[in-house]
Amino acid sequence: MKIAFLMDDLRLINPVWETTSYLMYESNQRGHTVFFLEPHDVYIRKNQVVARMRNISVKPNLPIEVYWQMLIECLNKDDLIFETVTDLDALFLRKDPPISYQLMEFLGPVSDKIFMVNDTMGQIKGNSKVYALNFPDIIPETHIARDPNRIRKIIDNFGGDMVIKPLQGHGGHGVIKVSNRDQENLNSLINY
Repeated sequence: MKIAFLMDDLRLINPVWETTSYLMYESNQRGHTVFFLEPHDVYIRKNQVVARMRNISVKPNLPIEVYWQMLIECLNKDDLIFETVTDLDALFLRKDPPISYQLMEFLGPVSDKIFMVNDTMGQIKGNSKVYALNFPDIIPETHIARDPNRIRKIIDNFGGDMVIKPLQGHGGHGVIKVSNRDQENLNSLINY
């Protein structure tokens, strides 16, 4: 199979913590041809959605650390493959939020012609933490506000420890635990 992974620059991620690195590794281990591309690599050519990709398939049966080093070496090569997206067997959309609207527009029309993991409609619907409000029975009490005064009032009224996190974000960046006892540090926490 030809499997492509669309995500942020691989050189900037920690493969130990990034789930996608294990998906790539297992795809390679099972003999599939594995490609990598970034959002700016998707474009329209002659009415077709095309991707500029790098083949990151390497010899199987390597420890994941060695595999990852070889994969990064593949990124440094100049061999680019231009492929009509619908010629792929699978496309994993693994880009961290936010995802550009243009990318969604490009991939939307082909999402029913290819096996797409985290497809465009799912990405549009669930692109932020607001999506969790669709499941009120299984999420903790949730407040969403932007105004620092409103946030202070929510924290004061809540009365105990609470978690604050940015709507757009990933990997725990910007997630903080606060309580109404943190009045001295509240401004810096809220304006993170």
